[in-house]
Parts: sequence; C-alpha cells; structure tokens
Amino acid sequence: PTESSTISISVSNTNSIVSSPTPTSSNRLAYMLPPEPENIPISVSPTPQIFQIPVSPMTTITASTISQFQVNVFSDGTIIGSVDADASDEIFSIVAQLGEDSTNPNVVSPVLNVIAIDEFGNEIPFSGDAEICIKTEESKLNKNSCLGYLDESVKPPKWKCEDRCISSKDGQICGSTSHFTNFAVLLEGGSSSDNPCGSSYNGYIFDKSWKDFVLLSSFSVGTICLACCCIILVLIC
Repeated sequence: PTESSTISISVSNTNSIVSSPTPTSSNRLAYMLPPEPENIPISVSPTPQIFQIPVSPMTTITASTISQFQVNVFSDGTIIGSVDADASDEIFSIVAQLGEDSTNPNVVSPVLNVIAIDEFGNEIPFSGDAEICIKTEESKLNKNSCLGYLDESVKPPKWKCEDRCISSKDGQICGSTSHFTNFAVLLEGGSSSDNPCGSSYNGYIFDKSWKDFVLLSSFSVGTICLACCCIILVLIC
C-alpha cells in the first residue's frame, strides 16, 4: 500500500492598525485658571546702617553725618593708636596709619600718620579739636614726656612737643592737637618749669616710681627712729 503524506502550511501576515479615538466631550481635560492676586500691602522695615572698621595697619572712617570721628589703628589684632576728632562738612573721611619707625632716640612710640580728606580723596587741612592716642610703654616716660609731632616746615624735619599734658588710657598715651600730621610720644620735650599742666602726668616726685618709694621709705624709717630716741630720752630723764 502506498502511504500519502500531505503537509499543509498556512501563513497569515496581517498588520493591524489601531487608531486613537477622537476626543469627545467625555474625555476632555478641564483647566482652571488661578485667581488674580490681591493687592496685599507689604511692610518693609528700614535696614540699619552699619559702619565696619577694617582690622589693618591703616584705618579709614567715612561718616559725613556724625559729629565725631573715631578711628582705631590695629596691628596684629592689637590697637596701636586711635584718633578722636571733630567732624565738619568739609571733611569726608579720616585716614590713620602707622608710619615708618623713627630712628630718633627721643621717639619712644610708634609713629602715627593722620590726615583728613575730602569726598574726592584729596588731603585737606584739619582745624578742630582732636585727641591722638599711641600705644607706649609707660616705663620709658618721665615728667618731661609729651605728645610730639614732626615739624616738616623746617629742614631737616624736627620732632616738637605738641601737648605736654599727656594722659594714660588703656595702655596708650594720649594728647590733644588741632592739626594732623605725623605723631609720636617723645621722651623729652617739655620742661617742668614751664609745664602748663602744673605737674607731671603720673604724679611722681622723681621720674621713676621706685625712686619715690625709696624716698618715702627713708622718711618713714627716719621718723620712727626719731620717735624712739625721744621716748628713750624721756624715760632716762
């Protein structure tokens, strides 16, 4: 018998395309506009004015609306000098900085250079009252010490006494002036005979405290010895 084998292959290649549905009223998105902003009053507090003092060997203070300029000069975080001066309409700012150290043995403090400038940065004269303070070792001073200034009107420039009525304040020696230039504390410059202050700034009899101590101690011992001698004489007689 003959066997018959038939294989049927059916290939189906159908591409189906599904189209998107057309939007209808049932699937449309609804958009809601935000409400118009209301006019809400805003309260703004005034910003405070802050004057910053740079910590450097040179300090510039600008404050045209104040009645007094106060300037501190720093070196390595320590106050070396300060200026307290009257303000005026002409003065826009005050610049104070450390000057070159003087080789003059009569200068016993750092040199402080002080100038006044206008709004354009030009140096202008100062003609008010100012206090200059410079850090100084008080042990180096005596009754003839004073706040001095460098007189550059003579050749060569010469250190002269500006204020003999100096005072001590927070480790600084202070004196008054009516002009700006280079300032320093001078060991000698005033004389006790014509000192307008009438006495030494430190109240010592001599120029050193230990000399006053020796004098007072000697006087006390002498007084006690004299009293003892008087008592002995009374007892003997």
